[in-house]
Amino acid sequence: MAKIILRKHNSYVGKSWLGGKTTEVYLYPEEGDYQQRNFEFRFSYATIEIEKSTFSNLNGFKRILIPTKDDIILINNFQSFKIKKNQPYYFNGSDQVKSLGVSEDLNLIYHPKWQAELTISNLPEKLKFNNEIVGVFALKGNFKVSLSNHQFQLGEKDCLIIQNFDHQKLQLKVDNKELNGQAAIFCLKRDDSFESEGN
Repeated sequence: MAKIILRKHNSYVGKSWLGGKTTEVYLYPEEGDYQQRNFEFRFSYATIEIEKSTFSNLNGFKRILIPTKDDIILINNFQSFKIKKNQPYYFNGSDQVKSLGVSEDLNLIYHPKWQAELTISNLPEKLKFNNEIVGVFALKGNFKVSLSNHQFQLGEKDCLIIQNFDHQKLQLKVDNKELNGQAAIFCLKRDDSFESEGN
């Protein structure tokens, strides 16, 4: 049976980083520690408040970043990339990354034992999946999320996480309660090739 976790926005803890503020939405496993790099994946949102900032080194992890307010320029290992608003950018945590431009963003940091996706969806959205982890984050607006016979209400910045470790085939429907709603959806599944290399 899938495990459902509902995280409310008023339970999050924000912390400063070199270029602004980061707010952790969900860390797995929940008893892990981001500062000690003792975790498997972390979903968060952040502000970039200065024109030039340097990203934290996250050696041993992979990352996905999506600007959610304005386009930004990322300089990754001395190469420049323009990342458009709502466009995901995949990179390694060990990359030397600097950003140019003030914005806000979503971040998914994950261990290479996982394969991950992070996208922004204009609602309504219907998903069928059997991934181990699926998250729905209310980026803009209030939503109703239907999963099988269960319904959940998400206020803005709330997050619903589904742990589906027995690989059930599940159907998820996300409806916005007002126009122009946007949800961020992240999915993770274990990378069998990584596991086999580790044995």
